[in-house]
Amino acid sequence: MYLYSVEPPDYENYDYLSEWKGREIQNLAERKLIIKLAGHPKRTLELGGGFGRITSVLERISEETYMVDYSTRNLAEAKKRLTRTNLVQCNFFNLPFSSRFFDLIVMIRVMHHIQNPTLVYNEICRVGQKGATVVVSVPYSPLSKIREMKEIEEIEHENGHHRVFAGPIERYLDQRFKLEGIFGTGLFDNRIGRKFNKMSFLSEIDLLTARLWKLKNNLFLKLKLAE
Repeated sequence: MYLYSVEPPDYENYDYLSEWKGREIQNLAERKLIIKLAGHPKRTLELGGGFGRITSVLERISEETYMVDYSTRNLAEAKKRLTRTNLVQCNFFNLPFSSRFFDLIVMIRVMHHIQNPTLVYNEICRVGQKGATVVVSVPYSPLSKIREMKEIEEIEHENGHHRVFAGPIERYLDQRFKLEGIFGTGLFDNRIGRKFNKMSFLSEIDLLTARLWKLKNNLFLKLKLAE
């Protein structure tokens, strides 16, 4: 069975920055939403922070911030952008942190590379404090077969190093967490949004309609680790 811990996506030979060109509306909407969901954390952990897109917001609102990524290339890019974040290179299944260390754990646009979310949740539950806020984003589309899936399935396979998985929301939930809300972004993450990319105010519309998640393509699950 393919496991991210054994064979993570190949971001050493992929320019992840290029994926966000022309998507400023989506970028702003996600950064604004994470601020709303994060609260006022003391110690924050972001799993799979890439080049620091979301982390740059988190380090402004958290007293202490850590970002984990497996890619040397991503970490080098993140180092250019971040000023207060501790960068750590490792996988997500054996985190080098003490138990009950974080009160906020964030994982944005990473879960679609994980075939079995429980493997990640095990470590999140270990390093997260009781009552910690956990924000995880998962793929969705009102027009795709994801709505009809019963289990998490592979929906894309690129050269064996960039596999994409998706499934019903229920499969991304865990009895160790309380679901506090589902929010969505992506109203303008399409051809129309890219055409009007410089109209940054559209991100506010996406944000104001975040609870209409069934219309969006990227869902944010706000979870609370059981007391």
